[in-house]
Amino acid sequence: MNSTFPPAGIGNTDLGRQMAHVERLSRSGEPGMPGKKPEDMSPEELHATLWQILKFRDSVAKTIEQTVRRFFQRSTLQELQF
Repeated sequence: MNSTFPPAGIGNTDLGRQMAHVERLSRSGEPGMPGKKPEDMSPEELHATLWQILKFRDSVAKTIEQTVRRFFQRSTLQELQF
């Protein structure tokens, strides 16, 4: 996920903001970056960090599922019109 630019279409969306947050979390503990390494976190901090990452993953999966569903619904409607 360490990219200079977000993927097309998600820059200023909620998903884009979540991606930026998770990217910051993933860089925590790197030299020059704020944050802690996972091995230095308390169980509560680790739980909160993992929760944020899993929430993002679920948002991405849900967005993909909705996009695929819309695509196939349109395809089905177009087939019915012919």
